[in-house]
Amino acid sequence: MDNHHTPHVDKFRLKFSEPSRSWDAVLRAVSFALQRGVRELELDFSSAAPNNTDRHALFRLPGHVLGGSSGKNNNLEKLRLFSCGFLNMGDLLGVGQFVGLKDVFFGGVGLRTCELKSLLRQCRGIERLGLSKCWGLADFDMVGDEEEEGLILMGRVRELVIDECEFDHMGFLSFKAPNLKVFKYCGGVCFSEIEVKPGVMEEAHLDFAHEFDLDFGDALYKLMLDLYPVRVLTVCSYFLQVIPNGDEAVRMEYDMNVRHLILNTALHSNEFCGISFLLNSCPYLHTLTIDLTPPHRLFYDYEAPYSFDGKRFWAEHAIDYKCVRRSLKVVEVRGFRGTWDELMVVSYLVHYGRVLHNIHIYPLIEQDDHDGQKLQRYRFNANFFSTREKASKKLKITIY
Repeated sequence: MDNHHTPHVDKFRLKFSEPSRSWDAVLRAVSFALQRGVRELELDFSSAAPNNTDRHALFRLPGHVLGGSSGKNNNLEKLRLFSCGFLNMGDLLGVGQFVGLKDVFFGGVGLRTCELKSLLRQCRGIERLGLSKCWGLADFDMVGDEEEEGLILMGRVRELVIDECEFDHMGFLSFKAPNLKVFKYCGGVCFSEIEVKPGVMEEAHLDFAHEFDLDFGDALYKLMLDLYPVRVLTVCSYFLQVIPNGDEAVRMEYDMNVRHLILNTALHSNEFCGISFLLNSCPYLHTLTIDLTPPHRLFYDYEAPYSFDGKRFWAEHAIDYKCVRRSLKVVEVRGFRGTWDELMVVSYLVHYGRVLHNIHIYPLIEQDDHDGQKLQRYRFNANFFSTREKASKKLKITIY
């Protein structure tokens, strides 16, 4: 820093796994960047130890530091903090700084719901908000009193990421976001009260891989009602096993707008009712991605919403899905091995996909397959589809 003589710094990133040993040096480095009008600031003080969960091993900045000598920083647009808390969050939020802030990400930080609301209230220009492995939040209720006066806390937020944050008890997701395009959520199932705008909302990625309770079908169904405008939807194996046990077992009460559906699935019989549920709810589907890449967590105490023979499901129980007949043009299968269930699901699509143009099959590449024998076998299994009767004369099957 002593050799840096230019008056401006555009981007500044500091990664330090044991910052408490060099308190003065860290403060000096942060001040150096802010005094030069930095636009993008990233401070990463996360521990180098694997799987470290010590919440107290954080570096805590005095709240006034990020405001600089004037108590404000009008240039800062992007702020990313990992394991970097504040001695007093009130100091950070109380001096009216960050008027230009557009992109905020907190990782491994203790944060209260009221503090997050204060940040959104103060920084009206935030377009991207990310939280990862944060704690101290009662819930994610971002509906404020200001909305009675027509001011929406998340009015400009275009992308929202909530990744493995800890909420008190069962979480609650509540927000209005008329400009939200992308919503990514990973964590336990939450009750929801979400308002997004049709024609604006584009993508939702939902991962409940750490959830163990199978009784949240109604909560997932309500979440889908809230997110019905999405065009790209990614769901996990838990979702597929639980969603048909909600308010409706066969489909959503009205059509979803999904054009690209991404299933992180094992194609296990536990998931068949959920896959059927989504295919039946997405009549405008254009692209279906089946990602078989492990791991997937299956519940062996799973109870299906209706009885069926898992080996015969796609031959006997599959509904005449409108999307398969009228709109589905591209299917991608990633992590293909050629199990019975994989063969039956893809064969169903080959046989009934009247407007299918392309099926792309990517065999699973395993780390212990040093001689390539497994990969060769998986590719051989994929040739099975060339023997199946095709509903579409335009269908091309590509094996990679």
